[in-house]
Amino acid sequence: MRSTRLLFAMLVIALAGCAAPRAMFPGHERAVVWTAMVAVANAPTYRDEDPRRRWHVVQNEVWPDPHAGTIEIHRMLERSLKLARLQEDRQRRELLLAVRFLPIDDEDPDAPPTAEMRARNNIWIPAQLRNEATRYFGQVRELLESR
Repeated sequence: MRSTRLLFAMLVIALAGCAAPRAMFPGHERAVVWTAMVAVANAPTYRDEDPRRRWHVVQNEVWPDPHAGTIEIHRMLERSLKLARLQEDRQRRELLLAVRFLPIDDEDPDAPPTAEMRARNNIWIPAQLRNEATRYFGQVRELLESR
């Protein structure tokens, strides 16, 4: 019985990690949010006070489709991480992302514009996708608030 509960709890945690991160943008028009989403996809920044979260964009290809409400992103990142008492660690990360602008909800047409992000390559760890979505949607919010 105890092992069944443990297995069930692990399954729930695993499935929760697979959900596509979403962001809502209340108080902004859909067209303005779409423009901000495309702008952030085209000009990403990975600056951070924490050196473990700093990356350099080596390649960034973006394919927005306004009719489908999707943005496909192929991005290569690199960093050289040197922490105390450790050798320098050179890392490279390839991102294959799809950002989808969710359609207007027929039941609630006044719902705020909403978008979600999915990893196009299945090798991504859910925590990495959440971190990337938090970074991306945070930059979209910053851009919207700066207007």
